[in-house]
Amino acid sequence: TEGLSHLPRTQVFCFACNSAHLWYDTVVEAAGPRVKVLHMIRETAHGLYRDGIECVGLLATPGTRATRLYETTMEQTYNQLNTAKVKGKRNPVNCSFVYPTDDEQRAIYDEGIVAIKAGAAPGDVSKRLEPILERLIDEGAEKIILGCTELPIVFSCYEQQDSIHTDDTRSKYKAFLVDPMEELARAAISEWHGFTSEC
Repeated sequence: TEGLSHLPRTQVFCFACNSAHLWYDTVVEAAGPRVKVLHMIRETAHGLYRDGIECVGLLATPGTRATRLYETTMEQTYNQLNTAKVKGKRNPVNCSFVYPTDDEQRAIYDEGIVAIKAGAAPGDVSKRLEPILERLIDEGAEKIILGCTELPIVFSCYEQQDSIHTDDTRSKYKAFLVDPMEELARAAISEWHGFTSEC
C-alpha cells in the first residue's frame, strides 16, 4: 500500500491477485477517497449475475478456498443486485458452488499453479487438469472461475491450435471458463472511458 503514495495522479487502481483481495479494505484506506479501487472478485460476480449464472465451479489456491473470498463476495453481490432488481432480471438469481475434491485441489496447486510458475507448458498442464473441469461440469457448473493468476495461463492454450487439444476440446472447455482478470480489465476500461468523457 505504500506505493500508492507514489502515484499522485492515479484515479483508478486495481490489482490482479485473487488472494490479495483479503486486504482490499486496507488498500482502499491507503488509496484515499480520490482513488477508486476496483474489486476483481466483485466485478466477476457482477458478470456472472448479469449472465444469470447460478452454479459455478471454483479453481483457486488453498488460501483463497480457505478464506471463502469468492463465496462471501458473490453472496453479497448477488443479494445486493437481487434487492436492487437489476434491469432485465425478473426473478432473483442465487449462486451455489461446486468444488474440486481434496486430491483434485492438490493437483490444481501442484500440477497447475506451481508447474506454470516453474515454466511448464500450458498445453501439458491443462491436459492434466481437464478431468477436473469435466467433473465440475458434470456436477452442474455453468461456469468455472479461474481463481488464481496462473490458472488463465494454464488454459491459455485454448486460444490457439496445438497438437495436444482437438478443436472440440478447446471450444468445449473454453465456453465454461471465467477469467477474473478479464472482468477486471473490462471494469478498468469502463472507468477510463467514464473518466475521459468527463475531461
